[in-house]
Amino acid sequence: MGIYDVKYKKLALMLLPTSWRKPLMSALLYAMLAPVAELHARLRSYQKEKDYRLSHNGQVCYLTAVLNDALDASERRITIADTERDNPVMWLRERVKSYPLTVYPRKEKRAVMISRRGMTGNDVVDFVVKVPTSVSTAAGYDNKRLCSLVNMYKPAGMRYIVLDGTGETTKEEAV
Repeated sequence: MGIYDVKYKKLALMLLPTSWRKPLMSALLYAMLAPVAELHARLRSYQKEKDYRLSHNGQVCYLTAVLNDALDASERRITIADTERDNPVMWLRERVKSYPLTVYPRKEKRAVMISRRGMTGNDVVDFVVKVPTSVSTAAGYDNKRLCSLVNMYKPAGMRYIVLDGTGETTKEEAV
């Protein structure tokens, strides 16, 4: 029991003089205390949200935990992977289609013809958020919520891309 745990009904009944402790008077007192109890419940909820926010940061383990808590609490399948710094790849996406095209550096000796028409994005990303198909097609999944959570917890200046199992990618720029 913490400092903010107050049982308002019990407190009000104990502060009421014994001669006034009748059912009608206690019901009236409970009705008067209902807004205070509701505000207290909102305060406790806000406090729990802020404690959770302050106990998690931009480390990979904490960011993965936040995403799994919010979007896949039962099986925890959302992962975060780093991109290789010594072998940078570019993620290109056609404006019409949503699946990515990977462009490798010259030393890989893989030829890819690129036309600037219809393509967007050519930056190297810092990390990749991988969402399995079973999570991305579930009823409670929201890609905008996932992106907002990553933006809230990620370190400033980091760029990422969300790869979900449906083939759709979401690229976020550094903010």
